[in-house]
Amino acid sequence: MEKKEIVGVIGLMRMSPTSFDVSKLGVSASGKGKGIGKKLLEAVIHLAKERGAHTIELDTNSRLVPAYTLYKKLGFSNIPIREDIRYARTDTRMQLVLVPKSNL
Repeated sequence: MEKKEIVGVIGLMRMSPTSFDVSKLGVSASGKGKGIGKKLLEAVIHLAKERGAHTIELDTNSRLVPAYTLYKKLGFSNIPIREDIRYARTDTRMQLVLVPKSNL
Protein backbone atom coordinates (compact mmCIF):
# COMPACT_ATOMS: atom_id res chain seq x y z
CA MET A 1 0.00 0.00 0.00
CA GLU A 2 1.26 3.46 -0.91
CA LYS A 3 1.72 5.86 1.99
CA LYS A 4 0.00 9.18 1.34
CA GLU A 5 1.26 12.45 2.75
CA ILE A 6 -0.37 15.86 2.92
CA VAL A 7 2.10 18.28 1.33
CA GLY A 8 0.04 21.44 0.97
CA VAL A 9 -2.90 23.39 2.26
CA ILE A 10 -4.84 26.41 1.03
CA GLY A 11 -7.84 28.32 2.33
CA LEU A 12 -10.28 30.53 0.45
CA MET A 13 -12.80 32.76 2.22
CA ARG A 14 -15.64 34.70 0.64
CA MET A 15 -15.40 38.28 1.89
CA SER A 16 -18.32 39.66 -0.15
CA PRO A 17 -20.45 38.37 -3.04
CA THR A 18 -17.62 39.19 -5.49
CA SER A 19 -14.47 39.22 -3.34
CA PHE A 20 -12.48 36.33 -1.91
CA ASP A 21 -9.44 36.13 0.34
CA VAL A 22 -6.70 33.46 0.26
CA SER A 23 -6.54 32.87 3.99
CA LYS A 24 -3.71 30.33 4.01
CA LEU A 25 -1.21 28.78 1.62
CA GLY A 26 1.41 26.40 2.90
CA VAL A 27 3.57 23.67 1.42
CA SER A 28 5.56 21.18 3.48
CA ALA A 29 9.33 20.96 3.18
CA SER A 30 8.98 17.69 1.24
CA GLY A 31 6.60 19.36 -1.22
CA LYS A 32 8.55 22.54 -1.90
CA GLY A 33 9.90 23.09 -5.40
CA LYS A 34 7.39 20.75 -7.05
CA GLY A 35 4.79 23.28 -8.19
CA ILE A 36 2.33 22.34 -5.45
CA GLY A 37 1.79 25.91 -4.28
CA LYS A 38 1.07 26.98 -7.85
CA LYS A 39 -1.43 24.15 -8.36
CA LEU A 40 -3.21 24.98 -5.11
CA LEU A 41 -3.39 28.68 -5.92
CA GLU A 42 -4.60 28.02 -9.49
CA ALA A 43 -7.30 25.71 -8.07
CA VAL A 44 -8.70 28.38 -5.72
CA ILE A 45 -8.53 31.03 -8.46
CA HIS A 46 -10.61 28.71 -10.66
CA LEU A 47 -13.03 28.03 -7.79
CA ALA A 48 -13.40 31.74 -7.00
CA LYS A 49 -14.11 32.48 -10.68
CA GLU A 50 -16.79 29.78 -10.73
CA ARG A 51 -18.38 31.42 -7.69
CA GLY A 52 -18.53 34.88 -9.23
CA ALA A 53 -15.36 36.51 -7.92
CA HIS A 54 -14.26 39.85 -9.30
CA THR A 55 -11.19 40.01 -7.03
CA ILE A 56 -9.05 37.75 -4.87
CA GLU A 57 -6.85 39.24 -2.15
CA LEU A 58 -4.22 37.90 0.22
CA ASP A 59 -1.85 38.99 2.96
CA THR A 60 1.80 37.92 2.86
CA ASN A 61 5.31 38.85 3.88
CA SER A 62 7.63 40.15 1.18
CA ARG A 63 10.50 38.13 2.71
CA LEU A 64 8.73 34.94 1.60
CA VAL A 65 10.34 35.29 -1.82
CA PRO A 66 9.09 32.04 -3.45
CA ALA A 67 5.48 32.78 -2.46
CA TYR A 68 5.70 36.47 -3.37
CA THR A 69 7.19 35.59 -6.76
CA LEU A 70 4.42 33.03 -7.38
CA TYR A 71 1.72 35.58 -6.59
CA LYS A 72 3.28 38.08 -9.00
CA LYS A 73 3.57 35.43 -11.76
CA LEU A 74 -0.13 34.61 -11.38
CA GLY A 75 -1.11 38.26 -11.76
CA PHE A 76 -1.44 39.54 -8.19
CA SER A 77 -0.35 43.13 -7.58
CA ASN A 78 0.39 45.04 -4.39
CA ILE A 79 -2.38 47.07 -2.76
CA PRO A 80 -2.47 49.00 0.54
CA ILE A 81 -2.48 46.90 3.72
CA ARG A 82 -5.76 46.91 5.63
CA GLU A 83 -5.82 48.68 8.99
CA ASP A 84 -7.33 45.60 10.66
CA ILE A 85 -4.42 43.36 9.69
CA ARG A 86 -4.62 39.95 11.36
CA TYR A 87 -0.95 38.94 11.47
CA ALA A 88 1.99 40.91 12.88
CA ARG A 89 4.43 39.53 10.28
CA THR A 90 2.30 40.63 7.33
CA ASP A 91 3.86 43.51 5.41
CA THR A 92 2.19 43.10 2.02
CA ARG A 93 -1.39 42.88 0.71
CA MET A 94 -1.98 41.73 -2.85
CA GLN A 95 -4.96 41.56 -5.18
CA LEU A 96 -5.78 39.64 -8.33
CA VAL A 97 -8.39 41.43 -10.45
CA LEU A 98 -10.52 38.91 -12.33
CA VAL A 99 -13.16 41.36 -13.59
CA PRO A 100 -11.91 44.90 -14.17
CA LYS A 101 -14.17 47.64 -12.78
CA SER A 102 -14.50 49.01 -16.31
CA ASN A 103 -16.32 45.79 -17.26
CA LEU A 104 -18.89 46.02 -14.46
